[in-house]
Amino acid sequence: MQVTLQESGTMLLGTEIGAALTALEVFDVDIIGLNCATGPKEMNDAVRYL
Repeated sequence: MQVTLQESGTMLLGTEIGAALTALEVFDVDIIGLNCATGPKEMNDAVRYL
């Protein structure tokens, strides 16, 4: 699964990364990818959360 984050740290619809994690918990997901279009520095908080 892959999630795209904006510079604000939220997904495109304004939801937090925790919402993606909650939605994916029901599936047998081995890996969650984060799209780094904004750059790796802006993804620090999301990576730490996951």
